Amino acid sequence: MWAILKIELSRAFRSKNFIITILLGSAITVFHFFLHELPMAVSKETTALNFSGLYPPTVFNEWIGGQGLFLTATLYFFLLPLMAAIPYGDSYYLEEKVGYSKNIFIRTNKKYYFISKYIATFLSAGSAVLIPLLINLMATMASFPSVMPDINAPVFMMNSSSMWSSMFYTFPYGYVFCYLLLDFIFAGLLATISLVASLWMHHHLGILLAPFLFYLIVSYFYFSFIAAR
Repeated sequence: MWAILKIELSRAFRSKNFIITILLGSAITVFHFFLHELPMAVSKETTALNFSGLYPPTVFNEWIGGQGLFLTATLYFFLLPLMAAIPYGDSYYLEEKVGYSKNIFIRTNKKYYFISKYIATFLSAGSAVLIPLLINLMATMASFPSVMPDINAPVFMMNSSSMWSSMFYTFPYGYVFCYLLLDFIFAGLLATISLVASLWMHHHLGILLAPFLFYLIVSYFYFSFIAAR
């Protein structure tokens, strides 16, 4: 089990697709930083009391995870299901196509192979989505003060009914950590949809797009439900 898991993890994290996905995601988050964040940068000594404007730009309302009004932020999370699938979601399909999986089944238990494949797919997808977000967050932390969010300031995408809203206004970095962890988990789960789809689908592009289509369908029904309330 551990031997095949080690092989799968090595192949997942050293794959060309994994590196390409990180570069693509980082390009979006870095572009977001230079285009929308850096022009708003203020001194790290700035506080809500000595800022001449309505409320100072802070880490928590400027980093890409705290923004929803800019195209770059929308684009990153719109492409998240696809970026999750690209690193290793199609690996079983490719291995089955060339006969590699048959050779593996001779040497190890099929159950261990699929468990290892699932873990490698999950972890590589979560990492590929998380790393560009961390790059943006660290750049934002180096450029903006960590002013405690004020519930009365109309600059945050948060209200009393939002998930973890009390944590956001009392322990904002805890909120950011949970937000990133949630992104990691969702990316991993979305990528494994491709893995499952490759068991019965025989179309490469369809396997990669399976998480994206699932994401669109769920979003459609969710927003339809919200609009109907």
